[in-house]
Amino acid sequence: AVALRAVAAADAGVKGGGDDPEYALEKAVVVVARAARAGR
Repeated sequence: AVALRAVAAADAGVKGGGDDPEYALEKAVVVVARAARAGR
């Protein structure tokens, strides 16, 4: 669920919902990686 929310937020950020699409994508990658390490 954590990774899915991160990807959804990045999708919104990249498609114009945010000021910095590169940061939105970077943040999603970090959150997904942390979730994978934690086994979520």
